[in-house]
Amino acid sequence: MAGFFGLFNYAKPGKGVSKDAPEKKRFFLFFELYFRKFWKLMLLNIMYAVITFPFVSAFVIWVCSAFGLDATLFADDMTMYIFTMTVFGLPANLGYVLVALSAILMGPATAAATYVWRQFAREEHSWVWGDFWERLRSNFKQGLAVGIIDILVWVSFVLYMSLDLTGSSTLGQYLFVFRYVAIVIFIVYTVMRFYIYLIMVTFDMSVVSILRNSWIFSVLGIVRNLCTILFSGLVIAATLFVPIPLMLTLTYSLVGFITTFNAYPVVEKYMLKPRRQNEDGTITILEEEDTKETPESLFSDDVSARSSAASLRGNDSDDDGRPPEMLPFSDNAPHKDDTPNDRGSND
Repeated sequence: MAGFFGLFNYAKPGKGVSKDAPEKKRFFLFFELYFRKFWKLMLLNIMYAVITFPFVSAFVIWVCSAFGLDATLFADDMTMYIFTMTVFGLPANLGYVLVALSAILMGPATAAATYVWRQFAREEHSWVWGDFWERLRSNFKQGLAVGIIDILVWVSFVLYMSLDLTGSSTLGQYLFVFRYVAIVIFIVYTVMRFYIYLIMVTFDMSVVSILRNSWIFSVLGIVRNLCTILFSGLVIAATLFVPIPLMLTLTYSLVGFITTFNAYPVVEKYMLKPRRQNEDGTITILEEEDTKETPESLFSDDVSARSSAASLRGNDSDDDGRPPEMLPFSDNAPHKDDTPNDRGSND
């Protein structure tokens, strides 16, 4: 007999969540998910911070030097001491080796962390330790390429902003123009970065296609992007008061989760939800009630679901000869396999 007179029977199905239950406001859902996954996000933060700390230390020291600033204005003496010892204080130039290794791993580590943030943002399970290292390995090449782009954009921005352009020479005038170009590129790329790593870990696409789609989403999701900038900026500003403890425990995961939580609905709407191409060439996003016959997403983890894509178009190919499963923004990219996460509960 299961349980005692029907009590304490854990094999009995629970009440579950009604399909008619009202959808939670995303503002409140964010805090519910964040505090539900708080300790896992902290573990992820520690892992990411350990990998990127040498590069961040070197970058902060270089930025302060480039602008001729007193670093203690932005961090207490102990923080700058730790940064300096990490880069210059280790024997046999080990600090330089760690900085180089950290710079190489920064992109792949960001992709791995983004995968976990994405899983939590869509209320799915993730084994933080195992999934992080698995996704770092599987996204290493693309993560390395994008990580190099990250560094080039940041370094170019700092270089042009730190140049003394008070002179009236022709070269100075050109550099003045380049400074504004660097500012625009930095701002645009920062917003694109909200989507770059998210698309990387979700779809099997080339780096060029990832960058192109990220640019499109930076425009389509402008309201969400502004919210991300606002709240992430507040977190980063708070971190300046207690840099090392918050960097090691909270900052990266909180900013990353804010970014992914806001960016994922945009990617889901335009790349994951089924859609129909109209005769006039426009695209209609199909809602759930429109897809009862074929409820699977075109990029479903179930490979067999992809064969249902043709039914959403009504024929074997589009007028321009593209295969029916090719969607706008997708570059005909399949959804990356998420089977490693079918290993636990949603808690």
